[in-house]
Amino acid sequence: MTEDLTPVEKEKKPKKAKEPKAPKEAKESSGSVVTRFRNWLSDSYNGLFKIVIQPQLPKPRVLGFMVGAFLFGLIWAYLLAPVVFYNGSPSQLSPGQRDQYVKLVAGSYQAGLYDDSQTIQLLSRIEEPAASVDRLLTTESGNVASSLQAVRPLAEQAGDGTRAARDGGIIRSILVFVIAVIAFVLIVNIFALLWGLLIGGFVQRFLARLRPKTQADLDAMQTIEGIKRRKELEIQMRAETTSDVAGAGFGPPIMQRISTYTKGRQFDDSFAIEDANDMFLGESGATISKTVGDSQELAAVEIWLFDKEDFVRTLNKVFVSEHAYNDPVSRSELDSKVDNPSTDLVVVKPGSVIVIETGAIKLQAKIVDVTYGTNPDLPPNSYFDGLTIRMEAWEKGKAGVGAPAPVSAPAYAVPAPATTPMPAYTPPAAPAAAPPPMPAYSPPPMPSYSPPPAAPFGQRPAAPPPMNLPGQADDDPFGGTGDFTPIGS
Repeated sequence: MTEDLTPVEKEKKPKKAKEPKAPKEAKESSGSVVTRFRNWLSDSYNGLFKIVIQPQLPKPRVLGFMVGAFLFGLIWAYLLAPVVFYNGSPSQLSPGQRDQYVKLVAGSYQAGLYDDSQTIQLLSRIEEPAASVDRLLTTESGNVASSLQAVRPLAEQAGDGTRAARDGGIIRSILVFVIAVIAFVLIVNIFALLWGLLIGGFVQRFLARLRPKTQADLDAMQTIEGIKRRKELEIQMRAETTSDVAGAGFGPPIMQRISTYTKGRQFDDSFAIEDANDMFLGESGATISKTVGDSQELAAVEIWLFDKEDFVRTLNKVFVSEHAYNDPVSRSELDSKVDNPSTDLVVVKPGSVIVIETGAIKLQAKIVDVTYGTNPDLPPNSYFDGLTIRMEAWEKGKAGVGAPAPVSAPAYAVPAPATTPMPAYTPPAAPAAAPPPMPAYSPPPMPSYSPPPAAPFGQRPAAPPPMNLPGQADDDPFGGTGDFTPIGS
C-alpha cells in the first residue's frame, strides 16, 4: 500500500479586487471650501492685480524717492526751518505767561481802563479764566490780590474761555509721521491708478493734438489707419453674399483676406488656406516683386499660391505698374519671374484680377484701390503709394456638390471553381551564352642578371667599382608592351 506523500498546498486566499479610483471631478468637488476659496483668491489676485492694476502703479524705487522727499520736507519744516508764529492769541501762551496776562487784565480793570464787557472779552481768550484767578489768589497779595478779587465775578461770566494747545508727546509725534507717510503712499498709488486707467489717455490725446506731428508720427498714424481699413474691408467682404462668377460651382470661399500696402511698410503678407474643419490646404500671399528708385518704391506685387497637394512648386503671377509693363527693361526683368508673361503680368488698376488655380484650390486676387506715387524724379505711374488687394480662395471639387445617397450593394454569388485541369507548362530553354574569348597576353621577359665576380678572400680591390649613374626614367606606363602605332599607318 503506497501513501501519497505530496504535501497538501494551502488554499490561497483570493485577492480583493481593487476599488475603483474616484474620478477627478469627484475629488475636486469634495475639496474643502477653504481650498476653493484660496484658489479663487489666487486667480483673482493674478488676473486683477498683476495684469490690470500693477502695471499702472509706480515702481518701488520711484515710490521710495517720493516718500524720502516727503519726509525731508517734514524734517525741514519742523526741525531745520521751523515755522515762526507772530500775532498769536493769549490761548497760545505758556501757563506762566497766561498768569501774567490775567494779572494785567485785572490791574487794568481796577484802574478803570476797561469796563465789564471788555474785561469779560479779554478773560475769555484764555482757558478757564476763573480757575486761573483762583490759583493766583492763593499766591498773590496786596494790590494784585485785590484786583484779582475784583475781576473774580467777571471771570466766572467768561465761562471756559478758549482751549489752549497741548503737547501730545513723543508717541503722538511719531504717529503723525507714520500716518502722514501711509496717507502719502495711498494718495500717490490711487492717483497713479486713476491716471493710468482713466485720466492719462484723455490727457495724452489732448497733448498729441497740441504738439506738431513729426514724420514718424504721421507714418504711424497712416499704418494704424491702414490696419483699421483692412479690418473694415474684411468684415464687409465676409458680409457680402454676391454670386461671384469666379466662385461659381465651388460654393462660398474658404479664405477671404485683404492685403494692404502703405508707403514705408514692409510688405510681405501670407494667409493660410484652411477648410471648414481647419484642415490645412495651402497658403497664399502678396509680396514685393520689383522696386524702383533710390527710395525703393513699390512697382510690382507678386501674388503666389502654394498647394500642399502640389508641394513641388509654388505658382505665382504679378501685378505691375503701367510704366513697368510698358518699359522694355523692366518688362524683361518681370518676364523672367513668371511662366507665361502674356497672361501672368497684369497692369494694376481698380478691378484688375489675377486667377491662380491648382488641382484643389482656386485663388483670385482683385485690385480694390490703388494710389500711384507722384515723385517728379521717377516716371509717371511707375510706383504705388497705396494698394489694396482682395484675396479669395475656393476649394475645388468639394463645395456645392451634394453627397450621393446611400445605395445598398447588390448581392453577388461567387461561382464554383471549374474542375478543368490546368495545362502543363514547360518553361522555354534558356539560350546558352558563350563567354567572350579572353585576349592572349604574354608577359614581357625578365632581364637576366649576373652578379659581378667576387674578389679573392683577403684581397681588397685597388679601387671601388665605378658608380653607375641612373638612366633616364622610363615614361612608358605600359612597360614597353603598349602599341602606339597610329591607326591606318
